Amino acid sequence: MITPRGEHTATVLQDGRVLVAGGFPVVDAPPYTSVEAMSLREVEIFDPATRTWSRAAPLAQPRSGHAAILLPNGHVLVAGGRARSEMPAGAMLSSAEI
Repeated sequence: MITPRGEHTATVLQDGRVLVAGGFPVVDAPPYTSVEAMSLREVEIFDPATRTWSRAAPLAQPRSGHAAILLPNGHVLVAGGRARSEMPAGAMLSSAEI
């Protein structure tokens, strides 16, 4: 993984690659309210055939603790979660994106 993270999603794509979206960076110690613990926009793709990671287009909204599902057309729907910021729990999100 290019950016170590927690509370992300990992979705298996139709071609066997894995799309990892959002989450928040892994930090070693409190306070988890620092900029290092804010939700991520970053999206990465893991190719198990080559064991390599690559970056993909970022999310429109930084989010962690969200849900993601592969749609029949091959796109991934990412919804809900929270936008962790200076507040430990962050703001709950009602948005979705593809």
